[in-house]
Amino acid sequence: MDKYANQPSQLLPFDAHPDEDDTQITLPMNFTDYLTLVEWTGQAIRDDKKGAIPAHITPILQRLAIDEKEWLMSVKHFDSRFYRMIGKLSCLQQACRQMGQSWLKGLGAVKALYINPTN
Repeated sequence: MDKYANQPSQLLPFDAHPDEDDTQITLPMNFTDYLTLVEWTGQAIRDDKKGAIPAHITPILQRLAIDEKEWLMSVKHFDSRFYRMIGKLSCLQQACRQMGQSWLKGLGAVKALYINPTN
């Protein structure tokens, strides 16, 4: 049975090894890390669930080269920082080319979010 059979079509495919094939736009993590990050993010942005970033989340954010504080700000204020998508600059530019889009909202936010935003 395909473990991603119930994955929403709006969600990019997962790729735990994104450096191996850079021709396809994917989420640069496995499904388990994605669910862990989503669950923690949901808890962290709730006013009644404030707290430190748990040790099991830090490696996910480090692998993604994402600044922890900026991640939460980007999730909380997605609509004012980004439009349609979020990701490293090179991935956003590639997605824009594929969609025939010539503009990109969120360049400043990308630079704050990612430790090395151009890769």
